[in-house]
Amino acid sequence: LIQGIKDDFENGAGEFEETKEEARRQVMTYISETNKDMNGIIMRKVENDGMLEQCDKEKLDVFDQTKNPLWMVVNSTIFSEDQNPIVAVIDGLLPLVNESIEGYCQKDGPTTKPPEVENCNKDEYVKIADYVERVDQIIQENLFKPDDDGAKIQAQLGFLDVKKLFDKRIEELFNGDVKCPDELDKLKKEWMPSLNKCMAEFMNSNKQFSNMTRLERIQCTKELRVAMEARRAELLQKELEAIEAGGAGGAPEEA
Repeated sequence: LIQGIKDDFENGAGEFEETKEEARRQVMTYISETNKDMNGIIMRKVENDGMLEQCDKEKLDVFDQTKNPLWMVVNSTIFSEDQNPIVAVIDGLLPLVNESIEGYCQKDGPTTKPPEVENCNKDEYVKIADYVERVDQIIQENLFKPDDDGAKIQAQLGFLDVKKLFDKRIEELFNGDVKCPDELDKLKKEWMPSLNKCMAEFMNSNKQFSNMTRLERIQCTKELRVAMEARRAELLQKELEAIEAGGAGGAPEEA
């Protein structure tokens, strides 16, 4: 996949803008498919009490090593005015690409067209409401009162649902040429790492869910929720300030 994209640029397979758009489509399709694979592997890990087959472990290693460099390729196709920066990023990625990852590539099928961006603050505000709703459900149904292993598994599956929401939104933002970079940074650099920390905590076989206090069960998830609500308050304040300054649009509706 990656070598083929590089060849297309270097061989002048078409107009630069067309080649750039096709390269982005191919990489985004691959990222989308690998995200689905990763979520499936994580679900199997939850269902098997933290155990994975060797093949699944190797797949996770490959995905972890290449995901960020692949996003760099996508970024380069958005912001580069000529092929040189794109090829330079690809040259940096190629050493990580081996026969195993090429075996996972899914090259067919277009990525979903992203929704039109009208107002970054409003769009992010609405998305956060979706995240908070699912996080609240995890806290109330699986962490606050229950203390059995069934609740632990349901909490882990809930975290996986939130991860899917994050993955979907990140893909939408990249497909939309990253018109809302602040939201992207918040998702990739803050909330996804925080979510991964919570998931890892409940996958730790050394921690017995039934022996954890209520505070210990909800602490990590609560911190993620508090960060989300703080961001919503910040977005609402920005919109109110824009209205006072005569900016277009209106404040996000309370969710």
